[in-house]
Amino acid sequence: MGVGIAGKARSSAWATIDLSSARINPLAMSIPGEVDSNHAIEDLYTRLYTAVCRLLSSRRNQVAWAAFSERDWITLGKLAEEQGVAPLLHWHFKQNGLPESAPLALRDLVKSAYYQSAAQNALLQRELGLLLNALEEAGIPVIALKGAHLAIALYPEIALRPMNDLDLLVHEADFDRARQALASIGYTLPFPVLSQQATRQVGFELYLSKPGENIPGVELHWGLVASQQDRRAASVSWFWDNSELFSSLNRQPDGHSLVRALTPTSNLLYLCGHLFLEHGASERLLWLYDIYLLLTHCAQHIDWELLINKADEFGWMQPLANGLWAAQHDLAAPLPEGLLEEVRSRHPGLTLPERGVYLPLPHHAQATWNALSNLRWGARLRMGLAVLFPSPAHLRWRYQPNPPWLLPLYYPVKWAGMIRDGARLLWDCIWG
Repeated sequence: MGVGIAGKARSSAWATIDLSSARINPLAMSIPGEVDSNHAIEDLYTRLYTAVCRLLSSRRNQVAWAAFSERDWITLGKLAEEQGVAPLLHWHFKQNGLPESAPLALRDLVKSAYYQSAAQNALLQRELGLLLNALEEAGIPVIALKGAHLAIALYPEIALRPMNDLDLLVHEADFDRARQALASIGYTLPFPVLSQQATRQVGFELYLSKPGENIPGVELHWGLVASQQDRRAASVSWFWDNSELFSSLNRQPDGHSLVRALTPTSNLLYLCGHLFLEHGASERLLWLYDIYLLLTHCAQHIDWELLINKADEFGWMQPLANGLWAAQHDLAAPLPEGLLEEVRSRHPGLTLPERGVYLPLPHHAQATWNALSNLRWGARLRMGLAVLFPSPAHLRWRYQPNPPWLLPLYYPVKWAGMIRDGARLLWDCIWG
């Protein structure tokens, strides 16, 4: 969610780190039975993650399924659910059958995840049609990002690519008109932002939803991965220039309609940036599987020289290398021979991360600090002021003072909470 000025919270726990510094995974608390040590937990999750990856990449015969205990199977199901790939497990089991040692509880878990995703994605496809129509009527060009495009373009069924929202990109000059167009069909801010001005200057997307309706929202982007005040930002105009039309389902009641999406080349660069720049250590297997499918199905349409040159120009060589390496290592994604070596030869300082350990999400104070550290100094100041002195509307929503005239007193309450969080973070850094 960029710098976190506006939008919804995200959750994910997959990370790539040095095994020697691994910390306990929060999912361990749900593992049935006793686990002897943190190392045993790490070994279990590495083994199960590897099994899931091999299953999803048509290498199930490389896994010793008969050695799985009931605890292993249940934990594997929880892992797949958290990582967004449980519907894919159901589909693979349906295509090839369950391993003999798999309990019925696992089948029921992934089956339930599949049908939940199917129902939600059908709803999202309907909403996508409404959103695109509203923007088209306002004369606003739009690009469908991530699941809104990939669920249709790369996955055998839209249910196999779970989505919590829809991501749409508009030109920054069109953003205010786009908000008005979406407001006309009921999409508004779910809560007041810290600062309207800082949101536009320091952010790159805004989360909108339909109040009172159980419908996933939309993230309306005017930038990608980071704001233009962020050192990690790339040229959004290049991504617009490297977009194309694809056929989308359910935009109109009578059939298909064309929607704009990124080309395979620009999409691969964006997905790597989204995964390893925007989300950093909060990697998720579903997002890596997106990259795997793009490499598997669209390799012949990728301009590899252009990809590497633009990654170099944007300063995105490390996330590109991370994405290619992770997809090849974890999912056996096909890459042109010598590609990774060429990437690393251009930047000898690039490192390829260790694979296979889960971590908890960073503390939100740490996440805020990480976001601030990438901003230019002027943007840091605006962001800092927005955090210290949020709008009265945001403060009222956050604390709901009663009686209302107590509202100014909640600024010190907020500051005290920030000091407390900072002290906890410092304690964790020193003693954690």
